[in-house]
Amino acid sequence: MPALAGKRVALWRNHALMSMLRERMPLVHIVETSRINGQFDAVVNGEADAAIIDMTFANYAVGNPYRNKLVITGAFSDQPVQHGFIIARNQPMLLAIMNHAIEHIRPTELDAIRRRWALVEHPESEWERGRPQVIFGALLGAALLVLLIGWAVSLQAQIARRRAAEHAMRSSEGKSRNREPREVGVSRGREPRNPYADERRAWASRTRIAQSR
Repeated sequence: MPALAGKRVALWRNHALMSMLRERMPLVHIVETSRINGQFDAVVNGEADAAIIDMTFANYAVGNPYRNKLVITGAFSDQPVQHGFIIARNQPMLLAIMNHAIEHIRPTELDAIRRRWALVEHPESEWERGRPQVIFGALLGAALLVLLIGWAVSLQAQIARRRAAEHAMRSSEGKSRNREPREVGVSRGREPRNPYADERRAWASRTRIAQSR
């Protein structure tokens, strides 16, 4: 607390510590701001030298939205900050139930509840830490997808070439089969086979010999 003497301290209007701070440290200049974010922004923008914030919110702000802009320099008080539930006045039964439940909570359970709901680290910080691995995995997946697409296109081209070659082979075989009967017909046309021609020529030869005699 002595380090705040003569400093500008950001507090929101009607803050519970405002009266105590003015009473104990009259040399402190209080800069009134809006709640929570207004205190942080006042320090970042140079409108205030410090801000008094609950440790839970301070840890969250320093580790996330105001990282590398603000630091925690000390504790204003070592006494725990009391938190409470706000219940509508027309819900007396709910108020009785809440009071009864809180009275029977053991200290260890209270500490566990506080740790459970303490916003020390924002999910964006986890994303920032894991971003390189996610980007690497995305790039690797994209590369594998490109390789698979290239392999599929190459395989399809090979299948198309093979089908074209088989079709050309079948066409050539069919043409060769259709060409063979015509060649046989032409050769037979050049040398016709007549079984009566030889007999007629032999009879004519015998007739000439007889007449000559």
